Amino acid sequence: MNKDIIYILNYGWENRNYGAILTAYALQQVLTDYFNKESYIVNNSEDIHNKITQKLDFSKKFKEKYMKFTPHITSWEDYKKLNENSNTFIVGSDQVFRPKIKMEEGFEAYFLDFVDIKAKKIAFSASFGVSKELYEKENSPQVINKIKKLLNLFDYLSVRETSGVQIAEELFNVKTEWIIDPVFMIDKSHYENLAKNSDKDFKNKIVSYVINDNQNFKIAKKYLSKKYNKPIVDLFNSNSEVETWLNAIKTCDLFLTDSFHGFCFSIIFNKPAIVIVNSAVGDARYDSIVDLLNLKKNYIFSPLEILKKDCLFIYNYEEVNQCIDIQRQKGINFLQKALEGSTNPNENRYKLRIEYLENKISELSQKQLFMHRIKKILHKQWVIFFHTALPAFLKNIIRRFK
Repeated sequence: MNKDIIYILNYGWENRNYGAILTAYALQQVLTDYFNKESYIVNNSEDIHNKITQKLDFSKKFKEKYMKFTPHITSWEDYKKLNENSNTFIVGSDQVFRPKIKMEEGFEAYFLDFVDIKAKKIAFSASFGVSKELYEKENSPQVINKIKKLLNLFDYLSVRETSGVQIAEELFNVKTEWIIDPVFMIDKSHYENLAKNSDKDFKNKIVSYVINDNQNFKIAKKYLSKKYNKPIVDLFNSNSEVETWLNAIKTCDLFLTDSFHGFCFSIIFNKPAIVIVNSAVGDARYDSIVDLLNLKKNYIFSPLEILKKDCLFIYNYEEVNQCIDIQRQKGINFLQKALEGSTNPNENRYKLRIEYLENKISELSQKQLFMHRIKKILHKQWVIFFHTALPAFLKNIIRRFK
């Protein structure tokens, strides 16, 4: 059987999240453009938003137009079947290594726990999301130990932040490379061509893409509009298509954002920008980008700082673009090494895999036992309710249907 297909696990593309969609898109384009590889993003989405609203929103439109996905995955058994068609699996980018976010859906899949021992496992610009200290607070010793087993089963590991390098080495005893976010991996002409599909005009405007909007942002936006004598266009919750979002950043006079990927695309399009870091998620992601591209840390932590000082990101973009080219080549080199290299299913890996699967079986057994107990409790409560609270005519109807 031909197993040349590559499967990608990515986080967040299923939501109405421009950065996550374009991260997945960029990685798929890299595999096509540089390596002539056919790839599919693993479709493990619940797609709750569309089911509730019955809308074909911008993320769904873009995905159907430009990206390739597997059939819908609903169980660990479905994940396992992917091994029939592929010997290569990639996880990344974004916060795929942060269990707190994906706990309900089974975070283990993002550590490729379903992949066969002889298949190749690659992490590309993956993120733990937070600092080492916060990561240890977020995860129990049991979860940390499980992740350690799974990361030691990878063949090639790269992370998006310097804090990720520290977490990998100090918590999990694995070596990893520091690779820039995949949106920088393809030439900006890709995004310019997408932006051409938008007919909206953002010239002579200030564009705002603020996720955590509040009263302070409203004050700052009003101040900027008056200062530069330009209207503000708000993109968040506008349901604008991805092409329009890109065109807005590309053609506006000034870009205001608290989004990490908004920050990335302001750099890609060489735009003047004001970047506010959400202190709740920290600045590790932003620090890594400015360190990789030799930029000054001009971002701020409160929109009210805009009223007091000049917060513009304006750089020598000729130098910045050269740095992007260097980091892009570094990422390409890593992928080439990973895709052309061999796997290493040695004795230690077999041992780790067996230990992990034994624990998985135990967990599933406990889960089934727990569900059985819940069913018994609920059934008991139902019997009590049936015999003590229901009117006689409802009891008769239920008995008739049973």
